[in-house]
Amino acid sequence: MEFHIKVFAVVVLASLLPIYVSSDIFASMVDVETLMDTEKNLLDILRETAQKEIEKLTLAKRYISKFKKAYNSHVDDTWEDIATSPIKAFQFIKHVTADWKLMSTKIEESIVNDRTASVRLLRSERRFPDEDDIKGSALAFNRLQNTYKIQPRDIAYGKVPGTRRTPAFTSREAFIVGHQQALEKQFNSASAWLEVSLDIFNTETVKTQTHTELLDWLQYSIFHDSGNAYRALELMKDIQKIDPTYANIPDNLKTYGGIVENGTAAELERMKSEVIQPKYIDDHYAALCRGEDLMDPELSRDLVCYLETYDNPYLLIQPVKLELANLDPVVYVVYNAILDSQAERIKKIGPQHLFRAKVIAQNSTQGVNSDTRISKIAFLEESVDEVIKTVNAYTGHATNLNASLAEHLQINNYGVGGYYYSHYDFFRDKEGVGHHLIESKKGDRIATFLMYMSDVESGGATVFPHLNVTLFPVKGAAAFWYNLHMDGEPDQRTLHSGCPVLSGMKWVSNKWFREGGQYVTRPCALFQDSPEPEPNVVSANTIVVASA
Repeated sequence: MEFHIKVFAVVVLASLLPIYVSSDIFASMVDVETLMDTEKNLLDILRETAQKEIEKLTLAKRYISKFKKAYNSHVDDTWEDIATSPIKAFQFIKHVTADWKLMSTKIEESIVNDRTASVRLLRSERRFPDEDDIKGSALAFNRLQNTYKIQPRDIAYGKVPGTRRTPAFTSREAFIVGHQQALEKQFNSASAWLEVSLDIFNTETVKTQTHTELLDWLQYSIFHDSGNAYRALELMKDIQKIDPTYANIPDNLKTYGGIVENGTAAELERMKSEVIQPKYIDDHYAALCRGEDLMDPELSRDLVCYLETYDNPYLLIQPVKLELANLDPVVYVVYNAILDSQAERIKKIGPQHLFRAKVIAQNSTQGVNSDTRISKIAFLEESVDEVIKTVNAYTGHATNLNASLAEHLQINNYGVGGYYYSHYDFFRDKEGVGHHLIESKKGDRIATFLMYMSDVESGGATVFPHLNVTLFPVKGAAAFWYNLHMDGEPDQRTLHSGCPVLSGMKWVSNKWFREGGQYVTRPCALFQDSPEPEPNVVSANTIVVASA
């Protein structure tokens, strides 16, 4: 099967942007938001040029019209909507790649010199999407539909449960998603998306997708998913009617025809009646991400909320607000862990420092990009802004831990369907992958303080599969847990995940405390299964305020 990935071509022609570096824009929604500001400026240039050269810039006017139509003609009012919706973000990325590609040659021919220079300068100053961004944003939909049991048809028509209605996909956009999933050999999901693309194609007045290409990838995906040779044969016959010269028609007709002819009558009837049904990975992790309550009621009834001062004078006037989310090991939710003003300041200064989050590869000390982690991160030193120092200081008070050897504050912004699959925060793993990150004076990561700097419209929970705990983001709150037993051994029960963001902008910040300096409040014990301090014992400096 011959296929050229024209729609995923580099966003700018070589004459406009000679040097291009992959930007992984799909990995961070804030990058999509930044890109939209640049795109708005580009639209302004195109509008001005179109006024001067109406006849030559027909495609430019169509480009603007398509953008305005897709986003309700209210450009200034919809940037936040686009940046917080995986569907709109994907459509937007497609808009500034594929749609721009179609008209770029015409732009070069028709834009006067000063306008060409303006476009070249604007696009060279900003990071623009490439093929990997289209791929990353398209494959995100498979992750979302698997985790949250969403039909591809509902996504394509903008009917995602728990989110605002979004513009429907064109046939081309649905094809891009299905085609990418077929390339990744996810044939079941690919078949469903390509079927949706065909349905949309049949209703489009102005066709956005090549008919034969769509039918070809649909037959290919269906056959590799379920072995339905009858359906594949019928699709190949449709292709032959449209274009008898299309590649591989004789071979495919012979292959599929032979399977159908040699099959039993029962097999033929099954293939004729078979309907494409997406197969979901309904595992424990996905159930927790959906918010299903899997915790044993005998355990959850003992969870309480209380105020804590740790006998710290700093906390006497405003104690720490704690909610027990799990008893053994202890997992806390800390409320008012970061002020709105502090979170907004960090989100303002953070984007310029962001880079693609990586994972440590097996048998290596190097970080690599991974489909198991879709976000961008930055480590912010206190010298970056005064707010970092203030936030760091409070994390020490709220956890009763020594923050002098803690890591720099890490911030995370999640991308299209952004998530971080199940992982540990400690470095003493059995394979020794992270051992080189255990510093002699600081030790391993004894505890994690995960602050939510934004609410998330849908999805994006933090889940602990071994504990049946789900924590949905609440702006200003934090999740707090110990990664190590009191003797320093890793606590394998702290396996956790950041679930895919279905809708909204997810910002979090991490403060990882190291073992060094914790001998007063978290002393090391002598044997592995040392008893943990009872978290639900009410001490003299603890005030129980509610039952969770």
